[in-house]
Amino acid sequence: WQATQKISVTPAYVWTYTTYPGQNYNLQTQLVAPAGTELTDHQQNINLDVTYQVFDWLSIHPYARYQTRTSLVAAYRYNVSVVGLTLQARLPDR
Repeated sequence: WQATQKISVTPAYVWTYTTYPGQNYNLQTQLVAPAGTELTDHQQNINLDVTYQVFDWLSIHPYARYQTRTSLVAAYRYNVSVVGLTLQARLPDR
């Protein structure tokens, strides 16, 4: 989304559902379970990028990322958050 000539905003969301046939796990023992039990995962990625072109030679880019994964196996679960800021200054061409 181009809010103004100097500001752009880019949101993104991805949800992934995955099954792993043949990956048989017992939820209590974390060991191989009887046939027919499948490992399933759900993963979500949420991103937000903003770019502000202050001048021709200066831009500011704040961003945020969030990822989460749920799984039948506790060791495969995680949550990650990242927030950052990029400043970019360019020298004039000579």
